[in-house]
Amino acid sequence: MSENQEQEIGFLIKHHYLNDLSIENPLGTVAQEEAHALRLGMDGGVKVNPLAEANSFQVAITLRLTAALGERVVFLAELTYRVDVELHGIPEPVRPHVLCVEVPTAIFPVIQEILTRNGAYAGYPDLQVAPLDFREIFNRNESMKPAGVL
Repeated sequence: MSENQEQEIGFLIKHHYLNDLSIENPLGTVAQEEAHALRLGMDGGVKVNPLAEANSFQVAITLRLTAALGERVVFLAELTYRVDVELHGIPEPVRPHVLCVEVPTAIFPVIQEILTRNGAYAGYPDLQVAPLDFREIFNRNESMKPAGVL
């Protein structure tokens, strides 16, 4: 490793890929006059596992997107997207934030494209997937940890 590489700070996305995708459309498309009544929901999570190489991690991003009409779910998409990452010069206290917030935020446009395209195939050509706030998810998860747990 050269001296310049040792001084670099950041992360390198080595591989990223769709691990799992499930889309359900039990009722077909919603009539245009009912579209305004759709209730949309989206939630996600991030799980990090170390890889064999030093400073390398696998970040698994999960996302669940729902649309309901009254009590009926009319569209459901669940996705897991994996990202293999190598960290450079990032100190230990900052690593969880980088892995759980910065990496998912950087790769989210790919996830948006997958969901938008597959939503159109499922009969929802106007599906717009808003960016997920990974910082809020990270902060929520951190606040739920018992004291002293890393």
